[in-house]
Amino acid sequence: KKSACKDIDLTSEIKKVSGAKYGFADDSYILYMCYADNGKLPGKVEMRVNYEYLFEKYGESGQKLLLSYYDDGEIENMGSNAKVAKDYYAEYNITHNSTYLLSEHKPRLAAPSKFQAKSYKDKQIYLKWNRVGGATGYRVYKSSSRNGTYRYIGKTSSNSKTTYIDRNTRAGKTYYYRVKASETSKKIPAAYSQKVSCKAVPGKVYKVKTKKYYKSIKITWQKVSLTSGYQVYMSVNRSNSFKKKKTTSGTAYTTGKLKTGNTYYFKVRSYKKIGGRRYYGPYSTVMKKT
Repeated sequence: KKSACKDIDLTSEIKKVSGAKYGFADDSYILYMCYADNGKLPGKVEMRVNYEYLFEKYGESGQKLLLSYYDDGEIENMGSNAKVAKDYYAEYNITHNSTYLLSEHKPRLAAPSKFQAKSYKDKQIYLKWNRVGGATGYRVYKSSSRNGTYRYIGKTSSNSKTTYIDRNTRAGKTYYYRVKASETSKKIPAAYSQKVSCKAVPGKVYKVKTKKYYKSIKITWQKVSLTSGYQVYMSVNRSNSFKKKKTTSGTAYTTGKLKTGNTYYFKVRSYKKIGGRRYYGPYSTVMKKT
């Protein structure tokens, strides 16, 4: 009925984009099509896209293409619902006005790149990696040896959340990690990142301060939680020749008599004692006092 009819805007934005950016790691680029009016159409509509957008990649083979529905980072593969017609137009059917992707391969999430692990606070390990196109989160795995069994330890729930802190660690032990992207449907395969390792150590000492007294210097620092003690080192050279001056459970140390007019350098590190063995954290920033 004419009264039930309505105008539908089929204007679309069409562009070639990086496949990996949208969750297609096996395609150097794909076709992105975003229609002006989102919503359900009154029936099945056949769309025809000028094939010049994909010609340089697919040539004149007339092979079938894969059509995927794309919504805010989520991908739903619709199978081989697209083909190249004799007049070199890509044809496909849709029932919703939305965003679609045309690709050669099925979706596959790339491996997170630049994956790294570093010591963080007391015995904690901080993991960081780059974002993966098409991911809606990431899953983190851990092992006690590089080629051992990696077990799932946690996840993040957004594409932009690319960090994770492992707090279930023991001082002095080295842990191995890898991470992979995931998406809501859990149907799209994903590649694991490279393996990285890090040793769990006591926390770094911060806020080291020095105060000059007559022929002596007092060094103070911020307390590190869950640590057994600290070691204070001193030198007359910023780069080397540091000698241990004191092992203490407190957060202050005052030197003995020093030569007037000389410049001295200090650094502090914490340690954790487990079973008669000490595990040391990183040194603090070197402090100078004249």
